[in-house]
Amino acid sequence: LFPDYFENPFSKLADQIFDVLDDESERRVVIAAPRGFGKTSIVMIPYAARRILYMMKRFIVPVSNSLTLAEMQSENLKQALVTNPLIHKIFGNIKTGKVDKDETTETFSKKAWVANGYTIVLPRGSFQQVRGLLFRGRRPDEIIVDDLEDTETIDNEDVRKKRRRWFYGDLLQCFSKYDKSGRIIYIDTLKHEDSQLADLKDKKGWTTVWLQGCDENFKSLAPEYMTDEEIAAMVEEYRASGIMD
Repeated sequence: LFPDYFENPFSKLADQIFDVLDDESERRVVIAAPRGFGKTSIVMIPYAARRILYMMKRFIVPVSNSLTLAEMQSENLKQALVTNPLIHKIFGNIKTGKVDKDETTETFSKKAWVANGYTIVLPRGSFQQVRGLLFRGRRPDEIIVDDLEDTETIDNEDVRKKRRRWFYGDLLQCFSKYDKSGRIIYIDTLKHEDSQLADLKDKKGWTTVWLQGCDENFKSLAPEYMTDEEIAAMVEEYRASGIMD
């Protein structure tokens, strides 16, 4: 359905992403993969679109380190749905509308939208209000977290602690206690040994897909994604710039 987003063949490593996304019994999922691997494109476009097209979810919340980035991801999803001729042929025209202020418990972002009068998509940035969100009496039942931690503040211990408190104390608490179908997908690239991603890796109750482009000897684990020669060139560039020893 989305040839413009997926022009190249998938790496065999991507099978692990598709497997965990397809397993509805996994309610808390962590996906870690190198930059450029396609994890964001997979989760934010076809996965989220499937939830909407098949009316599997009522309240989807894309979350990122800033509201601007979350809104951009939300808008990309909307455009992928409303401008896709094959989707129109199979599912009919996808109607998207604004959120009626009388249907909510607070003033939602102007970028929030409702698909086919059924599923609301509400983008949120790190530290924004998420607890107590209601739309037509329903709480979020799908949260997609992408690139929550930014490189500018990841080295700040106070910011990491503050974000962790918000993640566990606010974001994870916005699901209804009576709805056992609520699901959160957390995707990112490892940026720090004490990052939120690292904290979730071995956390009880979370299913982790941890993908690497190469082994400790810089040998490619997915040659169709990046060859040994390309990895060697990258390592040399990083060493020359002082990024790594």
